[in-house]
Amino acid sequence: EQVTGDISERIIEPHALVFYEGNWYIKAVTDSTNNKYSVRTYALHRIQSANIYNKSFTPDQEIIESVNRREIFNFPMVNDIKLRLTVGSYKFIGEQFDIAEERREGEFYFITIPAAPEYKIVNYILAEGGEAKLLNHPELIAEVIKRAEKTIKLYKK
Repeated sequence: EQVTGDISERIIEPHALVFYEGNWYIKAVTDSTNNKYSVRTYALHRIQSANIYNKSFTPDQEIIESVNRREIFNFPMVNDIKLRLTVGSYKFIGEQFDIAEERREGEFYFITIPAAPEYKIVNYILAEGGEAKLLNHPELIAEVIKRAEKTIKLYKK
């Protein structure tokens, strides 16, 4: 079942099963005829029924490696993310992002995240409520400010 409520049928080749942010997903190839295929991610809770198709396939190592890099979906990625965190915010960041560099200066930690989905960085900074500051990527800083102002406006009415 799609988000819209429409129901569709597909033949897929499941390459990876992954648990991500509280849900199970299958990263799969659809329509691999004529060497044309599409890699898609399906939420298991939306699948209403499944049948075993009597055809084998060779798992795509690149799909498996992308899942290992936490690239479950095809979201826009941001590279080389630099953050300043308070001690409280620093405690759990390694559970959400891969950390390439870190150092402590006084009461702050300075970290570098090699790559992460754009939406996830923005959501993380907003959720930390001033405990995490983005130090580069002006376009993301503008998005954080825009979303914070929208939220404030909603509650000031």
